[in-house]
Amino acid sequence: MPRQAEKQAEEQSLFEQLFDLYREHGEAIDRAAFAERLFPGVVAQVPLDLDLPRRIVGALSSTNDDAPNSVEAVRDLFTRLCELTIHEPMTGLFNRRYFEHRLTQELDRALRQATDCSLMLADIDNFKRINDQYGHSVGDAVIREVGRTLLSNTRPSDDPARYGGEEFALLLPDTSTADALRAGERLRAAVAALPFPQPGVEHQVTVSIGVATARAQTILDAASLVERADLALYRAKDGGKNRVVAYDAPPEAGAVSPAEREALLG
Repeated sequence: MPRQAEKQAEEQSLFEQLFDLYREHGEAIDRAAFAERLFPGVVAQVPLDLDLPRRIVGALSSTNDDAPNSVEAVRDLFTRLCELTIHEPMTGLFNRRYFEHRLTQELDRALRQATDCSLMLADIDNFKRINDQYGHSVGDAVIREVGRTLLSNTRPSDDPARYGGEEFALLLPDTSTADALRAGERLRAAVAALPFPQPGVEHQVTVSIGVATARAQTILDAASLVERADLALYRAKDGGKNRVVAYDAPPEAGAVSPAEREALLG
């Protein structure tokens, strides 16, 4: 069974176990309503609240001696389901939908706390040629190795994701453009040093990287930051690939005063 199908089957199994536990110890509810309660939208599938297991069986605490065990069972199932839901199966990195959720969260926090927040987009160079010349299994191996390299070059506070196809994203909270460029250069060099996954083949895998920063006291939404990082990535590709380029917007663009920021945030 393909990896994606295995993941979906496991997600469905965990969901059904949670649903059965909820029906047994909670209230009568259909699957669609339970999914809406578990997630803020069936399509987005971003966990609402990791404390939901307590609420699912909370009513048992005064009426059922098995409540603590039930809470632990639900918590374990819920945690496993969340892990599957927010990660993509090939690399184990965050998937795009969860990454976009985290990007919005961090931009809101950066605005409130007047800190920088940087975004890095990395794309494997000439990836179609790798697939065409060596086959999709080798291409998949390249994606996995780049994903592992990205993960090993991040801080605990960073959020690495597979953004789509051969493209990766890295959210860098509390990080200036200069620091993000240094992080991008470390990643670029680490990928360039990777051995090719097919023995006996001399082929260097490289990535092009675009960096964009939402500067302190600057209003910038997630879509605009992604657009800037994507433009920087395009410049890296256009400039010869295997390089790191930053979006060079002027620092004062969109700056607001502390009073204006407070008014905007309520």
